[in-house]
Amino acid sequence: MLLYIASLDSFGQEEYEKYYALADETRRRDIDRKRIENDKRRSLLGDALARRGISELLCIDERDIIFARTENGKPYCENAEVFFSVSHSKERVVCAVGFCGLGVDTEKIRYTEPRVMRACCIDGDFEYILGGEGESESLTDSQLKRFFCLWTAKEAYCKHIGVGVTGMKSISLSQIIDNCRFFENGEYITAVYSADVDFEIEIRDASI
Repeated sequence: MLLYIASLDSFGQEEYEKYYALADETRRRDIDRKRIENDKRRSLLGDALARRGISELLCIDERDIIFARTENGKPYCENAEVFFSVSHSKERVVCAVGFCGLGVDTEKIRYTEPRVMRACCIDGDFEYILGGEGESESLTDSQLKRFFCLWTAKEAYCKHIGVGVTGMKSISLSQIIDNCRFFENGEYITAVYSADVDFEIEIRDASI
């Protein structure tokens, strides 16, 4: 499996125009409807990373890759037996590509209130976040990191099965953690979920 990690500031106008031209009409309309310019760039950079990853895995030209979406909006490659998943947070965009069902999520580590954390926790999830340090009004840095490991893992799993974040409350971290790999890079936590528990990842620091 390949994991591409890119920063939004690496995606210049020339690259934007290149990948916009490769998008089909429906995708262009989706991008054009976004009101915030950086939202457009994040979406198209995700497409670019997916094209690059599929091209590298299958040795095919990026221009020959055809994207489509399921009825519930999950993207897939229409003309190749390959899986991919894209996520973005602030200035970070990531894409995982592989030959087995997968999902990816990335989040910038930031202050989050315990009551918000509880909204996506069940069973022993909150105990995992606290890590034996105890609960207080202001969580420690290590507790915040554990929360974002939990959040990204659950969202990556939800992407794998093709449901929204509302599915987070129905799954415990303990049920999926063996199928997850975590990467901390600067202020960001990234989680990759794969249906193959023994999967390995090669990381690409992508400058598009």
